[in-house]
Amino acid sequence: MAEPTSALSFEGLILRVAREAGIAYHGSSGTERAMVPVDAHDLDLCKRIVTDGIRMFIADAPENGWRWMRRIASVTVTATRVTGTADSVSTTTIVDTDLCENLGSMTAEAGTNATTLVDASLTASYPTDNELIGYYCYIETGTGAGSYALITDYVASTGTITVADWLASGGQPGGTDPVSTDTFGISAYKILNNYYCYITAGTGKNSWAVITDFNSSNGTVTVADWLDAYGNPGGTDPTVGSTLAITPIETVGGDIHRYPLPENFGGEVDGQIHYASDTNHSSTIDWVHESHIRNRRAVTVIT
Repeated sequence: MAEPTSALSFEGLILRVAREAGIAYHGSSGTERAMVPVDAHDLDLCKRIVTDGIRMFIADAPENGWRWMRRIASVTVTATRVTGTADSVSTTTIVDTDLCENLGSMTAEAGTNATTLVDASLTASYPTDNELIGYYCYIETGTGAGSYALITDYVASTGTITVADWLASGGQPGGTDPVSTDTFGISAYKILNNYYCYITAGTGKNSWAVITDFNSSNGTVTVADWLDAYGNPGGTDPTVGSTLAITPIETVGGDIHRYPLPENFGGEVDGQIHYASDTNHSSTIDWVHESHIRNRRAVTVIT
């Protein structure tokens, strides 16, 4: 895809037409570099030719119209953002106990299978049916280590969690099903490998890192290395009390409404586009007399 700077401006198009028509202005001496015509008649003629050419280009669209005219009314990337405060830290870890349910590491019991996980000890902390629906269950150790799932049902009397499917640590289908004796943790938040952790206040502010592991039993987030605001190594490590923000995609300083884009970004969409009502994504029709059309199609020779 060409960079946006390669496009010609309206003035540039006028100059191209003037040069082709032999009416470009070359200064008082006639030897200077070609410029936009200074004669009012010549300038008006060039402007009309350019605008007519633009109209013809738009009108001569493919069967389904020009894609660049189908304006996107709004774009929603994500609204997911988890915030917290560091309770303890190390060079590559930051702990916030609010990221977990403070139950510690729990152990799956008999009855655990591809869609259910059983731990009778859950009853004491969650005595109401369906209380854990919408929470996330992470397998910490054992056969299903690294898998996680969204909880879709909970039976308090037996401590039975039901899930639709176990997913891999990156969110892809195909996670390994847990078995009895696997340990697990529960969190109200979805925090996966390759999510982004930003320090938004306190020591380490503007530093950020890519998450490599999340322990849901104690709220520990592990990162590879803290980077500076520009993504370079050598970011400042956070300390206890630093404020953090976790987002599923790269943002600017953890602000969920700001996203970095490459310098040559010219607009790129991956996926189905849905247009809002009353969106203008078609060419405008100008009704003119037939003689005007014939005049535009005529070959004009400048002598």
